[in-house]
Amino acid sequence: MSVPSQLTTEQLISELMRRQQKPQAPVEIVVRHLRQQDHEFKDSITIGTPGRGGEVKIYFDSGAAEEEINRRIDSAFRARGYAQLKLSESSLI
Repeated sequence: MSVPSQLTTEQLISELMRRQQKPQAPVEIVVRHLRQQDHEFKDSITIGTPGRGGEVKIYFDSGAAEEEINRRIDSAFRARGYAQLKLSESSLI
């Protein structure tokens, strides 16, 4: 009897408890933790430096319309500006 590979921890424990009630061959459990980052946007550009005003990394699709790419860049710089403002406000407290 095989166990589906996409069980939650609770389901896996339940299955193991059920199996303990029946005599079976030893069971080997292999747990794999996978970290996968599959960005929709495969291209990126990094602007700035961490020590001089901050670094901005922007993911984009180089095949997209220029307006879409510019929108993503503008949005990233607005986010960096907001983060810098919050940092300066917290330094004053």
